Amino acid sequence: MRSTGQGAGLEIGTIPAEDIEATIERQFGIARAYAWPEVAKVLALYYAPMVLLLAVGAAWLLVDQEGLRQVLLGTADEASTAAVVASVVSLPGTLLALAYIALRNRLHGMTWASLGVRKAPLGRSLKYMFGFLALAVMAVLGLVAVMVALQVPEPEMAVRPARSASTWIWLLVGAVIIGPLGEELIHRGMIFGFLRHRHRVVIAALISSVIFALLHLSPVAFVTALPLGLYLCLMYQRLGSIVPGLVLHMSWNLLVSLAG
Repeated sequence: MRSTGQGAGLEIGTIPAEDIEATIERQFGIARAYAWPEVAKVLALYYAPMVLLLAVGAAWLLVDQEGLRQVLLGTADEASTAAVVASVVSLPGTLLALAYIALRNRLHGMTWASLGVRKAPLGRSLKYMFGFLALAVMAVLGLVAVMVALQVPEPEMAVRPARSASTWIWLLVGAVIIGPLGEELIHRGMIFGFLRHRHRVVIAALISSVIFALLHLSPVAFVTALPLGLYLCLMYQRLGSIVPGLVLHMSWNLLVSLAG
């Protein structure tokens, strides 16, 4: 079955993802609805609570130099506390950003499908998700092998107090559900979505992923967020949907939260 140009009748599993992308985006006009001014507004709304958090905590970080170092490096209990607080304050920013996106969609006659919220082939989606996890495991094993070969001493790990149930709830809700939902819609659905109409796909993926990684505000997080962002752009481009990438993003954040 081929597309007739009507988005309502599309069957994701029966036509190439490239045809789906072209048909839906011609219909909804994402390149016209979203550009850098709109992207800046959405990012401002999404990260405004985080900026407020940084402003409030700036005095403490300047006084407590060791705490600042631990937060930046993602170590010790200070970083864990910062992650929980960031998870809590991510909710209002996400709601504000989604409300603005919904308004833009309404003004331009668009639906959430224009930002990649649509069905994707299950089999191919699972291959990409498990493929990333396999690559991540190989990367970790490779890093361990290099450290052993170079005889790098293991860093001393501080003993952390057990997290309370409420801490886990806020951390999982913010980091596993709210965070990935907002980030996929903004960084893949919106930013990568409009950039690939103006640049080559590789350039669009790189720009959106660098923005995604920089906004994690941590050198350690940047190193892991950049390849994750690039891979999620690849999934969106190949599968025609951000949903599989959203599931992968949630799964990855869950693993990181459990490991931390």
